[in-house]
Amino acid sequence: MPLGRLPLMPRWAILLLLALGCSETAEPADERAPIEAHGFTGVRIVRREGDVLLFEAEKNGAQCTGEARLSAAGEARIASRCEAAGEQAELERRCEAGDAEACAEAAAGVRATHPIDWPKATRLARYACEHGRPGECIHVGLAHELGERGVPQDAGAARAMYERACEAGVQPACARRDALP
Repeated sequence: MPLGRLPLMPRWAILLLLALGCSETAEPADERAPIEAHGFTGVRIVRREGDVLLFEAEKNGAQCTGEARLSAAGEARIASRCEAAGEQAELERRCEAGDAEACAEAAAGVRATHPIDWPKATRLARYACEHGRPGECIHVGLAHELGERGVPQDAGAARAMYERACEAGVQPACARRDALP
């Protein structure tokens, strides 16, 4: 629409917009505060999804990405990834060479980076699970249970993953196994 044809906005509407702030990039300080309370600086809210804030920030000189789940009390549970991308690549290289510990750490790194590459995280977790890291079996079992994260839905495979972890003493896996139909 040509500028000359735009309808005139009432003076009260202009004042209201100015009072509220009409910038889409403005971030209320109250959304950043719970994240800053965890030691992050330069917090930039990337997107809000319900009670979850996806953010970028800095912590101890490292660039970070993460998510903050906000409670009704205004507190935040933070999941973030601050290590350099080179560290993740090194973990994945060590995983490919057969290091189950590196696979578990790489899987956790992928799960903490947004957007999450679920097929990759599940592949890394599966190797770690099958090579001595039973805590990672829960992630693979959940992927099979839900039929997502890069694997087809398969209750039998989910039960097997939960059972493997449960036998190793990972109690949450026992509960997941017992909850399956």
